[in-house]
Amino acid sequence: MKKIPVILILLAMVIGIVGCNIENGPTEINANKGSFEIYLATTESVRQFGYYDYERLAIAETPSLTGEDIRKYYWDSHVIEVNGSFLEKLFSNGSTEYSDYIIDSNGFRSYQKGGSRFLESAQYMAFVVVVDGEKIYSGTFTGSKAMPAEGETIILGDIADDRFQIKFNSDGLDVRNQDAVYEYFDREGKISYEPVQDSSSMIEDLEMQLETSKREYKELEERLNEILENGANGTSDEKELQALVEWQRARLDLYIIETQEGERHKIFCDLLNGLDPSKIESMTIAADYFRQTAGSDFYVNDRMFNVLEEFYDVIIAGIPFNYDMGNINEEFIVKARAAGINVDISNGFIEATLIPSYLRANFELFLSDILNEYLILRDTELSMILDSDHITAADDENLYIEIDQVAQLVYEWKKFSDTYPNSYPYNIKARLKAEEYMGIYIGKVGFAVSPLYDSVSLELFAQAKASYLRFLNEYKDSAYYRLIADLFIILESRGFKLDSDVLNFIENADFKQYGY
Repeated sequence: MKKIPVILILLAMVIGIVGCNIENGPTEINANKGSFEIYLATTESVRQFGYYDYERLAIAETPSLTGEDIRKYYWDSHVIEVNGSFLEKLFSNGSTEYSDYIIDSNGFRSYQKGGSRFLESAQYMAFVVVVDGEKIYSGTFTGSKAMPAEGETIILGDIADDRFQIKFNSDGLDVRNQDAVYEYFDREGKISYEPVQDSSSMIEDLEMQLETSKREYKELEERLNEILENGANGTSDEKELQALVEWQRARLDLYIIETQEGERHKIFCDLLNGLDPSKIESMTIAADYFRQTAGSDFYVNDRMFNVLEEFYDVIIAGIPFNYDMGNINEEFIVKARAAGINVDISNGFIEATLIPSYLRANFELFLSDILNEYLILRDTELSMILDSDHITAADDENLYIEIDQVAQLVYEWKKFSDTYPNSYPYNIKARLKAEEYMGIYIGKVGFAVSPLYDSVSLELFAQAKASYLRFLNEYKDSAYYRLIADLFIILESRGFKLDSDVLNFIENADFKQYGY
């Protein structure tokens, strides 16, 4: 058994290889059947037992990577390809400490401090592979630029922006080839034998797609304004409608790319791609496709549902532009309701929205408890909006729901996001909703008619003041509690008037500072 010289341990500590507190991690772990996890070992136990005494190594309280983070396990080379949700979490912190590297003799990326970006580790640290709650083997990481790893039996290193490899450098028994590992990934449908071409540019490609999507949003917004103007005389430009369909397709394609998970997911997405999102009938067909494709794995079903939800949203958003008033008769309204859509023309124009509880009523049996909780929040939000006799909570002119309801939505969406930080992409969707409503709640989002301040005296309305106080009393566990408390303090010091200091605080409020 190979132990590590004390001087190397000291060097590792000096250069700051321990980026997280795992010194008091448990030696034993709770049995977690049907799982694959990779943990970091504590520095103290590595110093005592070396890299390879996996049974005695103490590990961190939480895994650095789990089977749910992995898209493919290439069995012949033991290359592990992580999925988009893991990458989104990994790259969202904006860290640049792993951005500079050279390629070492093993083909690994050798960073300034060594280690793996995926496990946020460094040279001289150890990892432990755990399957079904049992430790099965351990190893170390690739070396740094200054001191390459030499003579180590099992080395983990990054080889691309979405892949790392576990190498075995010995003539003895290859501990990587254990039945428990193979059986787990085979069961999950993630075993593969031919690694795809290097995909170092994957992140850049996704970022480019995201930027393209943002530009398309802007173009769509401009074209929608033109469509609304043309709608006054009952006509619309066919080219503008086609642009809307193209935008819907681009957005759906982006969701498919971001959440791709296995063959069933691909089959379902291919079926959706055969549907026309400008037709209301496609919603019913999409629901049938989901039921036919969904399996017993809630994780994959949830990822498929993310695409289905987006498909529904773009169909509903396009209804006022893909149909004219002459199309909206009783037969059309009944057909829309059967597909889960409420269509209304009582205000002299076409309005469409999802019917509350439609998604849960049709799909809850296929989805995880977490996703059903997400759908309950969607129902709550939508019911509030429909009770206001509108199909949206706010537009450029007015806020249509009550200010206390805005506070509730801020609290509930943020609580969901914080409670399930790894439930990508629903944790992101929930956080964005919380931030959207928080912008309304503190006045960061402006309206022609302010729901917060009197337009003449600039005094905070009594109901807004009462709502802030209620937030501070009832939502003390909110991540935004400190933000509302800080806002209330500055408002109180200014006589509850919107002066330059209050406005400056609102405009510069950083939700990340308070909400993470």
